[in-house]
Amino acid sequence: QNHSNADIEEEDEDEEAEEEKHFPAPITRLRDFGTSGRILQRSFGGARGVGRGRINDHCVPDWRVQTADYYTRPEDCHNYRGQALPFCVTRCNTNSLVAIGDEEGGVRLIDSAYADNSFSQHHVSFKPHHNAIMDLAFSSDDYLFASASGDQTSRIVDMHTQQTRYVMHSHTSSVKQVRFQPGNDNIVATSSRDGSVMIWDLRCRGQDAPVVDYAVSFEPGNSMVNSARRANTVTYASSVNSMRDAHGLQQESRRSDISVTALSFLSDSRSHLLLTATEANASVKLWDLRGKYTSRRNGPSVPVSSTREPEAHFKHRQFGISSLALSGDGSRFYALCRDSTVYAYSTNHLIMGSAPEYEPSSNTQASKWFRPRQGLSGNGPLYGFRHPMFKSTSFYVKSALRPATSSHPEMLAVGSREGCAVLFPTDEAFLKKKSPQPSSGTSTPTIEQDGASGPRSRTGSAAKLEDTSLPIYNQGTALIRAHGRSEVTGLAWSTEGELVTLGDDFTARCWRDNDRNAAKGMRICGEGQGARWGWGWADVEGYDEEEG
Repeated sequence: QNHSNADIEEEDEDEEAEEEKHFPAPITRLRDFGTSGRILQRSFGGARGVGRGRINDHCVPDWRVQTADYYTRPEDCHNYRGQALPFCVTRCNTNSLVAIGDEEGGVRLIDSAYADNSFSQHHVSFKPHHNAIMDLAFSSDDYLFASASGDQTSRIVDMHTQQTRYVMHSHTSSVKQVRFQPGNDNIVATSSRDGSVMIWDLRCRGQDAPVVDYAVSFEPGNSMVNSARRANTVTYASSVNSMRDAHGLQQESRRSDISVTALSFLSDSRSHLLLTATEANASVKLWDLRGKYTSRRNGPSVPVSSTREPEAHFKHRQFGISSLALSGDGSRFYALCRDSTVYAYSTNHLIMGSAPEYEPSSNTQASKWFRPRQGLSGNGPLYGFRHPMFKSTSFYVKSALRPATSSHPEMLAVGSREGCAVLFPTDEAFLKKKSPQPSSGTSTPTIEQDGASGPRSRTGSAAKLEDTSLPIYNQGTALIRAHGRSEVTGLAWSTEGELVTLGDDFTARCWRDNDRNAAKGMRICGEGQGARWGWGWADVEGYDEEEG
């Protein structure tokens, strides 16, 4: 009996000891690095680069830190001196050069790198068109250069010789935009005022013809027109796919065509998908290039899916889209609308097409899934960006997005008729820290009525665009003074992160953020002694006082 009691006591002691051994060790709380430490960690790639965590590190408490340092110097100005108005700009993909197209069909290549007077002089100039150039694009290796023109053609230029290699001439009106397909420089997409989108494959055999130059003699009494044939030949390419009347309305319309003002391929993994937008409304359409689109007797070409227009457009009137920009990771795309709002959309929502949980209520379940000859209707915008200095009243005002890199965050830039460009940080963590502004008051743009109003147009001289359901954020920074009061139209980000803007004052400006004291100095120096002459800077009211 005594022996059994002793055994029981020993077993109890062993169980207690075992329980003590298995007691979990306390978890040590990760020490806060502070702002300086987190910036250092981010320079090594962030939490993903120094550890296995997948934490999104937002060490910058104020979104204005990303926009406040931009400035432009007098030597960062390229002046056309009234010769030709610059219309469009794009960047090279392998160097710091940018290409600017003008209203007379000329192209200039300018270096945006930081150096004295480097931006004021052009390195190369050539003239592929005899009409205004509306859009430009480089191939991934910069060997090929695409241009879209008001002469109803788009051209592919060999950058080694600056000679035209291909002419794409099937459009019947001005060509608005041109894009190379990501990952395949042989595929080119163009959109036109004639309402069509065309896909070109440069590998397909076209018709070869010599280049003909026409020269008109202006000597008195001599009106003879001479023509000379160059030794080189060009290929007149043939389109391999086309979306005729891409944004045409199903119902009867007074207009026979609706201009396709913007197009954008999706990222490399989805490069067979193409986004298009129009002057008629704010609906973005998605097309799958693996399908064959032909003209339909009963209506226009049918897309894979399309976005719903913003709710406010149903209450007032329709507004077109002048530019599309895709985020670096491809999850968002941004549409610059003529109601002076940049709308942000989810790419996945558009690809999925109709999502019943997001669709408006309907009497029948079938109506949510079946929409004959219209394609699937996707979701509307997630949120929008506005700014008091951002006014988009023409289709010449464009947008440009800089993808995030190790040294620069992702940034969206838009033009404006108010003589400035406006920067919007796209990091949605900043949007969560500040509740959206209601769509009323001074932040709401005043809509000027014109003859282009659609069937939902309001009467009266002006109307306030109000949409209480859509989050609207005013977290933007205007880049002021560089273009005076002239409209800022085209924009492009260089490979090094500089922003190039075009203005109706016949100038191009290069904006930099490599010297925070330069922008701050311009904000606080005042107008005395002409210190601000020829400069431009980021307008962030109260930021310098808060920074101390």
